[in-house]
Amino acid sequence: MILSLRKQLLFSIIAGMVILLTIFSFMIYTITRQTMIRNFDKSLLASAKMLSAVVEGEGSEHDEDDHRPEDSERDKDDHREEENDSSEIRLEHEFDVSMTPEFNELNGGAYFQFWFGDKTIERSPSLGRHNLPFFNAGTDIPQYQHCFLPDGKTGRAVCYRFFPRIENKKQDLTQLSEDDKFTLVVAKDASDLYGHLEFLLWMLISLSVTTIIISTVVALVVTVTSLRPIHALAGEIASVREDDLARTFSTALYPAELHPICEGMNNLLIRLASSFERERRFNKDVAHELRTPLAGLQTTIEVCLSRQRETSQYRPSLTHCPHLVVTTNRMIDALLSLSKIETGHHNLNVDSIQMKDMIDDCWRNFADTAYDNNVSFQNSIQPDVLCRSDAAWLAMIVSNTLDNAVEYSGKDGRVWTNARQGDGFIDLSISNTGCQLTSDEVQHIFEFFWRKDQSRTDTGRHCGIGLSVAKRIAEVLHIDLRAELEDNNIFTLHFRIRQ
Repeated sequence: MILSLRKQLLFSIIAGMVILLTIFSFMIYTITRQTMIRNFDKSLLASAKMLSAVVEGEGSEHDEDDHRPEDSERDKDDHREEENDSSEIRLEHEFDVSMTPEFNELNGGAYFQFWFGDKTIERSPSLGRHNLPFFNAGTDIPQYQHCFLPDGKTGRAVCYRFFPRIENKKQDLTQLSEDDKFTLVVAKDASDLYGHLEFLLWMLISLSVTTIIISTVVALVVTVTSLRPIHALAGEIASVREDDLARTFSTALYPAELHPICEGMNNLLIRLASSFERERRFNKDVAHELRTPLAGLQTTIEVCLSRQRETSQYRPSLTHCPHLVVTTNRMIDALLSLSKIETGHHNLNVDSIQMKDMIDDCWRNFADTAYDNNVSFQNSIQPDVLCRSDAAWLAMIVSNTLDNAVEYSGKDGRVWTNARQGDGFIDLSISNTGCQLTSDEVQHIFEFFWRKDQSRTDTGRHCGIGLSVAKRIAEVLHIDLRAELEDNNIFTLHFRIRQ
């Protein structure tokens, strides 16, 4: 189901606000948190380095001055061998806790603990009997982690490994191994830090929710206001009546986004008005065309019934009646064919058609009329010209065209056909002499019931609908049909039949 435009706008605005606020809040919180924790860790590391700086170590070594001259040569050799193996270094720590008063108070919020190896050698008075987390990773890079302090508060701790300061100047730190390093863990109360971060998080969430609610209300008001012209236009469209198609929708009354709709409605109303006008004219023309032969039949019948006559006296009056009936039936058949075309109730049976034979078959229906008027016919189409189309519908187009050509070529006229086969199409032309139309009038020949004689004095001889039906059938068969007036009053209909 497609949502309404208002709902789509609301959902889009709300979704966009949620996404943007989520991204911005996450970025603000992440950057602030990292900055605050980084600054807090720097203070931890500064405290750890300060504590490590006051740790001292005392060392002693066996040198040659400690041996008496009377020692045996064997003892001297043994001593030299021990001296070459290693130097014994004794490490001790000296630390004055009074130098760091922040670590003196029990549960005072700042704690430290020294390890040598895995044994605790000193802890701050504030730590009491508790221990800090020992997370020595065996690296000289300071390590940080979140922890819980002895007083139950949240804190952060740093683990820092270092060599103590050597008191004996004769000792060299290069002689010490990694196992001789001290490990110091310093922890401080970070509850305020995490409290501020939690407050910042909830503040961002609260502001985001409040912003979304306010934005939703504003978006609802904006969408209602913005869509008001659409409702106004819809109401104006709904008020259009079938007898008021001349009205227009002014683009000056609506925003630019609705201008295409206004222009489209104006064009639609113009086409509808034109269509209704054609329908009214069509109904009028049909009524007029049917009235003439019916009036002729009525007059003949009334004359015959006016008094008693001999049979031979009825014949001259009744001779004209079949012609009136044929004309009427021809128009009815054309209207039925047109109805099938307009409603789409037509079936196409595409087959191969020999053009010359089809033209000859169609001409036989008009040969007698052409003979009576001394109209000659020449079919110049070659026998090998073939096309693929619906034979019945194509024959109807050709028959209507030949009927029109014989009717208007006049006495001693001439009708002829030509065809040229191209790549993917066939050009067929049907021409006749004696055309009395002008170039402007030729453009109207495909309109229903159009006549050069607007007074319709020739009504009853031709119904004026054949070429209109031919045009509609040609569109169904994808045939381009156009009329052309050539020199010497030659009228030609050109067919381009696509294969």
